[in-house]
Amino acid sequence: MKRCKKFVKLLSGIMLMGIIVITSSGCKKNENVAVDVKQLGTNLVTEITYEDELSEIDLDTAKNIYEVEEAEITDYSIYVSSGATAEEIAVIGCKDSNSVKIVEEAFETRVENQKTSFQDYVPEELKKLDKAVIIKKGNYVVFSVSNDDTKAKDIINNSLK
Repeated sequence: MKRCKKFVKLLSGIMLMGIIVITSSGCKKNENVAVDVKQLGTNLVTEITYEDELSEIDLDTAKNIYEVEEAEITDYSIYVSSGATAEEIAVIGCKDSNSVKIVEEAFETRVENQKTSFQDYVPEELKKLDKAVIIKKGNYVVFSVSNDDTKAKDIINNSLK
């Protein structure tokens, strides 16, 4: 009888562990995100106050700024300042996870290049660049430089659900 009770307890424990494993595997983040890239770009432009006027740019200009090949990009929405500030927005849909890495690295390089450019030109802009927002989820990478990095993160994270 003792053996039977031990066996039942052991079997119950194994079953409980199996249930935990099965149910927790369903808690993984869903990286299959669908984002309206243009709308997210518009939201970032309209819901954050910028010192400079941001202008939307075309893909050829973006390729030069970020040094990213067109083949990496499936969709985009990019706004840049006149050059008087470091303010900038880029929402990029990428073709695959490798493209995401390439675009993310391009944004990181852009921040460093902008720091070098603004260091002597307008050193006040370095504060914005130090708080530059780069968020990736699924096949999307979003880049924002503004005075309100917290609001930018909120807008981006709400769109990337």
